[in-house]
Amino acid sequence: MKKLLYAALLLGAAMQFTACESDKSPAKPKQRYDLTQGMLIANEGSWGYNNASISLYYTNGDSLTNDVYNKVNKEVLGDVLQSIAISDTTAYLVVNSSNKIVAVSKYSCKKYGTIVVSGPRYMVADNQTGYVTAWTNNEVAVLDLATNKVTGSIAVGKGPEGIILNNGKLFVANSGGYDKDNTVSVIDIKTKTVVKTIQVADCPKTFVADKNGNIWVVCAGYTDYKNPANSTNGALCKINPSNYEVSKVTLTGVNPDKLQADLSKENLYYSGSYSGAGIYKMSISGTSEPKTPFINGSFYSFNINPHNGEIVAMIVDWKVEANNKMVRYSNTGSKIKEYTVGVGPNGGYFFN
Repeated sequence: MKKLLYAALLLGAAMQFTACESDKSPAKPKQRYDLTQGMLIANEGSWGYNNASISLYYTNGDSLTNDVYNKVNKEVLGDVLQSIAISDTTAYLVVNSSNKIVAVSKYSCKKYGTIVVSGPRYMVADNQTGYVTAWTNNEVAVLDLATNKVTGSIAVGKGPEGIILNNGKLFVANSGGYDKDNTVSVIDIKTKTVVKTIQVADCPKTFVADKNGNIWVVCAGYTDYKNPANSTNGALCKINPSNYEVSKVTLTGVNPDKLQADLSKENLYYSGSYSGAGIYKMSISGTSEPKTPFINGSFYSFNINPHNGEIVAMIVDWKVEANNKMVRYSNTGSKIKEYTVGVGPNGGYFFN
């Protein structure tokens, strides 16, 4: 009788263990590929090759693992991983050319949902509602994150790119896409309507907020390849979110599309993906562009580590996979170490 009881207890424990192991809850903690343990790197891959991937850099132990999504889910991620967003316990992998957003647990990278969105670019979340910029129809798609469904859309300018949530309003950078635009759409999230259209410089790309509550948008400027005389310079534009007033610092010699703020939110860093070498630094009180880069080099993107202020830069090589690198720099601009990542690293994300 005791043997039968013991066997039953063992069977029950095994069944409980199996149930736990197959649990698809996004909140399951302490997994091997816990994305909160460091920096998640979005490797967009080569367009049309379906080779997007993610790399995970573990800050504790200074190690890096590539192709994490495939290792966990035993499937390819898709074509062009444009960006990553976080909401509560979920990481949303925005896969542009595959027209989808993949929802994974931030504690394990286990996939548990897919949202179909045409041409998604960047995403922010407000509780259980997501907002995604989408080029295909020049809109912001509205998502129900509880059901992983698109529930509506909001028309904005051409080529909506970066998006930021500030005091109940969304600021959307209308980059022009394959055309030209120089506006920022302001959306009231209560009414889901555009309440203001702000004119900035040509081709606004992405935002940061500074310590004074102002919103900065980096503008790449417009490049007219057929008639170069029509090309325009890039700029950093400061937006007062209370009255929508805009001030501008013109940037020459670089077409910037990446923007970050340091930990104090007193300094801005910007760079360009395709033209202009280096990462530049400018104070939020600055009135003229810096003359020389803060860090020299040809970078596709970069990020600021929110824990220690390190600058993490991305180097791309579309032909030789081993030449795609993530490089750590100190907050004084000195190189620390570089690591091999997937093809086309375009950004790093910290979820803890």
